Amino acid sequence: MSYILQDSYNFIGGGITRTIPTTVIGKTYTKSAQKFLATSSYSLKRAGLRIGADSYPKTVTINLYDSSFSVLATKSVVISEQDWAYVDFDSAVAISSGTTYALGVDAPLSGNLILPIYNSTDGDYDNGNSWIWNSTDSIWVETPAVQDMPFRTYSQYVFSPPTPSGLNAMKTIKRLVCAAANKVWYES
Repeated sequence: MSYILQDSYNFIGGGITRTIPTTVIGKTYTKSAQKFLATSSYSLKRAGLRIGADSYPKTVTINLYDSSFSVLATKSVVISEQDWAYVDFDSAVAISSGTTYALGVDAPLSGNLILPIYNSTDGDYDNGNSWIWNSTDSIWVETPAVQDMPFRTYSQYVFSPPTPSGLNAMKTIKRLVCAAANKVWYES
C-alpha cells in the first residue's frame, strides 16, 4: 500500500524523554498524546509516533482522538526498537481541515514506554500541545507548550487506472484459428 504524508511534526536534537506509566506527587499518568491542527481534509488511514520502551518486544496501542479526547480509531502494534511506530487503522477516519485532533499512545500492560519529546521554544510544534492522562483523577492534563511529541498522519493512496474510452474501448483481440491454401480464418 502507498500513503501520502499529511500532517507531521519531528525534531532533531533538543529533546528529552517522557516515561509512561509514571507517578508524580501521588498522580499516575498512563497515556500521552499530541494535539494537532489538520492542514487539509483527508481520510486518515495510517499514523505514526516515535516510541521507545524499557524492553523489547513491546505491544503498544496508538489512538486517534478528537479534540475532546474521544477515541476515533485505535490499533496496537509490536515495537522492537526506539523508532517510528506505525499503525494502519482498520477504517480510514475523515479528517477536516482546520479541526484539532490528537494522536496518542497508552502505557503498555507491563514495563514502560519512553517517548521522545521536544523541550525548547525554538522549533516546537505551533499547532497543538502535548497532553498526558492523569489516571488517578481521570483527566487529561496539558503539558508545557514546548514539550511536543513527534507524530505523522497519512492518507492512503489508491491507484485507479484510467477507464478505456473511444477507440481504446473498442479494441478487439483476434486469434488465428486456421491458415491454409492462402486463406486465413480468425476468431474474435
